[in-house]
Amino acid sequence: HTVSGLLFDSFIDCRDDRAWWFRIFGAPMLRRICSHFSFEFRSSLKGHLRMKATNNSPTIDTFPTSIGQKRCWFMEQMHPGNKGLNLAIRWELRGPVKSELVDAALRKIIARHEILRTVFIDHDGEPLQEVVEKGDVKLDFVDVQTLNAADQAERIAAIAIEHAEQPFDMGKPNLLRVTMVRTAAQRAELLIAVHNSIFDGFSIGVLGHELGLHLDAMLANKEPDLPELVLQYGDYAQWLEDYEKSGALKAEEA
Repeated sequence: HTVSGLLFDSFIDCRDDRAWWFRIFGAPMLRRICSHFSFEFRSSLKGHLRMKATNNSPTIDTFPTSIGQKRCWFMEQMHPGNKGLNLAIRWELRGPVKSELVDAALRKIIARHEILRTVFIDHDGEPLQEVVEKGDVKLDFVDVQTLNAADQAERIAAIAIEHAEQPFDMGKPNLLRVTMVRTAAQRAELLIAVHNSIFDGFSIGVLGHELGLHLDAMLANKEPDLPELVLQYGDYAQWLEDYEKSGALKAEEA
């Protein structure tokens, strides 16, 4: 690979600098459930389609929220702009990668994963998740190559804290922001802040893996080797609600 591995460096909780892992999208359970899905079931969920304007981007799907997403929603209602729901990631990126390529890769990932284009609305006091057609996340770029190592570290730390502490609005698209800080000709730091309602610890690995594949593919002028996503997170949330309403969950507990 031309681009070396994306290195997970730090995971910041804005409240007191401790690392907190919110596993709201449990990977083993999700994989187990998805093994019982079919493409026809995914298609049938389109019955939930609602078209309306959300910040100039139409809503293409509406789903119920998962338990973890409900928790985020109600915490946000109690404490609007709750910084404790922000997850922050800091990666080092090595290789001949320009900011334009990183921006393009992020846009492809957001187009691929509906959860990264999700907003939350109030429906009779209960949250729903809506998927908007387009995500408009813009990569911010800062160049600190002219600074010495100590000043670079100080500047990056300041940007990371400011980046992570800025609150998100769950009712508006783009619950994700990314800043690329160029430190040398072939080295940069990627600062990612994302809301816990659309992202968790397992998501970090998925994002890093796909970002690396996209960057390598673009540098090689080819398409990344990624399978088509037949199911999205909203499908899982819909299935979970239907499963609970069916009474099967209570039967299992009994």
